[in-house]
Amino acid sequence: MNTKFAPLQNILPMQNPSTLSRKSLKTFIATLVLGLLIHTVPSYISAQGCGCTNCPQFMPDNFVGDFLINVDGADNPTLGQNGQGVCGVTMHLDHEYIGDLTIMLTSPSGQSVTLIGPEGFFGGTDGDDWNISFVPCMDPASPDPGFSDTWDNNQNWGQNNFYSGSYYPSSGCLEDFNSGPVDGTWTLTVVDGQAIDVGNFYDYEIIFCDPSGIMCFSCAADAGDLNQPNVTACQGSADLNLTLPPTYVFPFSPPPVAEYSYTYVVSGAGGVILAYEPGPDLTGYDPGNYNLCGLSYYTLQEADIPAPNGVLTVSQLNGQLNGGTPPFCGNISGNCVAVTINANPPDEEVFEEVCAPNCFLFYGTNYCQQGTYVRTITTAQGCTYQATLNLTVHQPATTSLTEFVCNGECATTSGFEDRCSQGNYQELYQTEFGCDSLVLLNLQVLNVIAAANPAGDIDCNTPSVQISGAGSSTGGTVSYLWTASNGGHIVGTNTNLNVLVDEGGDYELRVCRSGGGAFCCDSVSVNVADNTLQPDTPAAISGPASLCQGDIATYTATVVPAATSYAWTVPPGVTINGDPTASSIDVTWNSNASGQICVSSVNDCGTSPAICVTISITPAPAPTTPLGDNTVCAGAQESYSIPIVANATGYSWTITGGIIASGQGTTNVIVDWGNSPSGQICVNASGACGISQDVCLSVQITSPPVSPVVLGNANACPGSNATYSVANIAGATTYTWTVTNGSITAGQGSNTLQVLWDVNAASGIVCANASNLCGASSDNCLNVS
Repeated sequence: MNTKFAPLQNILPMQNPSTLSRKSLKTFIATLVLGLLIHTVPSYISAQGCGCTNCPQFMPDNFVGDFLINVDGADNPTLGQNGQGVCGVTMHLDHEYIGDLTIMLTSPSGQSVTLIGPEGFFGGTDGDDWNISFVPCMDPASPDPGFSDTWDNNQNWGQNNFYSGSYYPSSGCLEDFNSGPVDGTWTLTVVDGQAIDVGNFYDYEIIFCDPSGIMCFSCAADAGDLNQPNVTACQGSADLNLTLPPTYVFPFSPPPVAEYSYTYVVSGAGGVILAYEPGPDLTGYDPGNYNLCGLSYYTLQEADIPAPNGVLTVSQLNGQLNGGTPPFCGNISGNCVAVTINANPPDEEVFEEVCAPNCFLFYGTNYCQQGTYVRTITTAQGCTYQATLNLTVHQPATTSLTEFVCNGECATTSGFEDRCSQGNYQELYQTEFGCDSLVLLNLQVLNVIAAANPAGDIDCNTPSVQISGAGSSTGGTVSYLWTASNGGHIVGTNTNLNVLVDEGGDYELRVCRSGGGAFCCDSVSVNVADNTLQPDTPAAISGPASLCQGDIATYTATVVPAATSYAWTVPPGVTINGDPTASSIDVTWNSNASGQICVSSVNDCGTSPAICVTISITPAPAPTTPLGDNTVCAGAQESYSIPIVANATGYSWTITGGIIASGQGTTNVIVDWGNSPSGQICVNASGACGISQDVCLSVQITSPPVSPVVLGNANACPGSNATYSVANIAGATTYTWTVTNGSITAGQGSNTLQVLWDVNAASGIVCANASNLCGASSDNCLNVS
């Protein structure tokens, strides 16, 4: 009996078994990192069944895998009906110890048959190869010589043997596939249930009893291995446009390029899928850590690849592809490439200023000329950024300045404040950047002289004198200004070198010169004596202090002995009667405003200051036109009023065409009007200054109009139109008509009426009255036959 630990023979085509012990070979296999891969080939139609004829799969220790075949289009679609069923299964594999394996076939509806088993401690040893078939239990089996019809792992398979017989399944019969659909996914599950031994699964086929119309597809996607080293590069670097061809180790090979495509799955933190990159080109990705895994897929199912949703991970997608119902035909590479994208530093811009001939050191290079310099800097991680230097070079400078100051003053230019005499000076400074700056100052001192010489004093025979400015500075930038004080008075202009004055007092000449921004002045004062005797001001004015408007009054000034005449002034609207230069005057006060009367004494040497008295004036009362209706009805009672009149102590009303019922002597009266066609109401006001003139309001007195006489045809035809009228009545404003046995068609309110007589009328009446605001007349009628 062969045991599980029989000597190893050729199991890996890429190795020479003569150079490996069983232990070293096991150690080699245990170090392989292989994911669960499902290998299939393009769609094809078999004369008898469906299978995978080129799907090699290395089976590492403890291997568990599903091999899927998709069936579609069966004309005889139901198992167990119309002779449809599984009439055979072929299989090709090798293994170091067949007792490790259990192989089970499952239909789309879930019915299962175990083809190879049971798992146990006996079986074939190294080098055995099985290219066998399974037949229905009702058909004859043709096992390899010395072996039972029903497959059993626990037989003496020997080593380095090739088997090609036909067998019944280890458990169950192919006839057990007796219900459910033919179309769907058929799953061959291979389980290596014990440790140490490995093998290869090459292909298998399902033979249907009625293959009519059946189309089979087995996914042959294989992403291989990405054996390239991990990548570290900077954001946007051309190194991120990667070349990562997959590696295939015999017996594996790339799937047919005519039916399968290849792309790369980009994942981020937690393995979450971010994108699919066919390049792969990550030059546009943000800094971070990424993983790139190869993805082989059936081209026609590209639209079924799930789009990244921020949740799906590479592991989850791999699990879906290796599950019983994969979303599409695809395979993810057994290993992936890690990509680290480093962020590029931000660009740098520097502004610097230096003094010539100094230079500025910028990233190892001295720059001495003014300008803009751009450098590309590479970091230790290989990332680049731009560093820009904006360099300003200050040259040594010489500044020439000129300053003008007044005599006795010093320079105000910074650094030269102690220079007070005219001349040239220089100082050496350093600017804020430390550069030399030579300042040259030309200091100019402006000298100004003011001189004044009066021609004499003022007396009654010399009313004015000239003061000369001779000896003062002259020139185009020199100006003169004379001012008077202490009673002095300048005649004419005060901006010439000489000035004319006519009053005793103090006079000052200010002489100024401008130049270079400086303004310098000198001044001198002189006194001119006044030797005239001016008359005194009259001591008082006598006369009434209050008047009524229109009064005539006399005012007298106290006599001044030195005066030869007097000068009087009165307010506007006041008339001086007689000689206005006498010491006493009569005035007529026609103004209604108070004011002052003033007088000065006069002689040859002048006029004294005036003395004034204020006169209080009481205006005559002046009422306004009475307020009230100016059109009234005869016999009506109406109210009339005026506003209160200033300075009035009483009021007097007079009426024509009516009588005052009440209010005489006040500002409001009530009048009873009579029958006269017109009237008038007048009022005056009386007060301390007299009685005003009457102011009146004319009033029209209106009575109701007389009755009109109706004129027109007194004989009319029934149903006819007729015209009737009345003569215009004095004072009437409207006419009112009434008609019996007819209707008014036009003219109501006017003095002419249009009437339509009723068709059955034998007689009728037309009546009219006249009216105004004071009432209506009685009706006057015309009988019509």
